Amino acid sequence: MGIGRRLSIALTLCISSGSAFAQLPANVAEKIEYYKAMLSQWATNSTIVDAVKASNTAGGLDPSMTNEMWDDLLENDPTVTRYKNSAAGKLLTDWEMHQSIDKLYVRDMKGRLVAMSQTKPLLYDLSTRPGFVNTMQGQAWVDTEIKPDPTTQTLSVQLRVPKLDSGKPIGIIHTGVPIR
Repeated sequence: MGIGRRLSIALTLCISSGSAFAQLPANVAEKIEYYKAMLSQWATNSTIVDAVKASNTAGGLDPSMTNEMWDDLLENDPTVTRYKNSAAGKLLTDWEMHQSIDKLYVRDMKGRLVAMSQTKPLLYDLSTRPGFVNTMQGQAWVDTEIKPDPTTQTLSVQLRVPKLDSGKPIGIIHTGVPIR
């Protein structure tokens, strides 16, 4: 992994580790609430549910993948494109395009990528990230401030919503809500 990528990850981890939900401007808070509702609805889609369950059962879609290996893959690598060309990935792409968001990802209960829209995520495995850990407790997680998205570099607020099955978190769906 290149030094720039490591610095970006380290900076994002430091900035994202705030524990309290800071006061965002009212128009931003409204936008976040809208997308929280959308992500919660999308998390119930049967294609998304089936993809998450399959990944959880199989130990990930690519059990040997690490963040370091993921970082070395190009956007058009077949390993990457299968996450956006899957049925779940195509749904995410469609939802992203119709909702003016910059990225959309689904992850399993271990933080591993299950499906993605058009933009390759910075990390394959989010298992140690505060937003993932908190979301897997069963509640939506919203970042504490507006800042450049680690993947798209667009000013945004990170939002993660749990995918629940019988009230138990089995994965998450997340996005960066752009603030323009």
